[in-house]
Amino acid sequence: MLDERVLGAFGVAAVRKTLIGGITGRPEARLVYRMDLLVRMLDEAGALHEIVTRQDIVGMHLRPEREAGFGLLGRDYLVGMRFVYDGPRGAFALLTERAERG
Repeated sequence: MLDERVLGAFGVAAVRKTLIGGITGRPEARLVYRMDLLVRMLDEAGALHEIVTRQDIVGMHLRPEREAGFGLLGRDYLVGMRFVYDGPRGAFALLTERAERG
């Protein structure tokens, strides 16, 4: 799932709708967006390789009282972090190694 404002900012168009069950247990109709993810990497010899995957992403709306902003964070930023999600409470934490220690 991804915030629909992020999808809109990238100009991604919806391709269909689907029903998603949230923490309330009531199904909600949500737009589905199709995105291609391109990953480029260099091997040990310096040759460039690319992998493209196509994914269907369900759009969601963040609740205004819980929003701090929106965006995407890349692997370079997230490499030293751990994401913890508590579904029943609708809470999450993004922890760094330093924060976990103390």
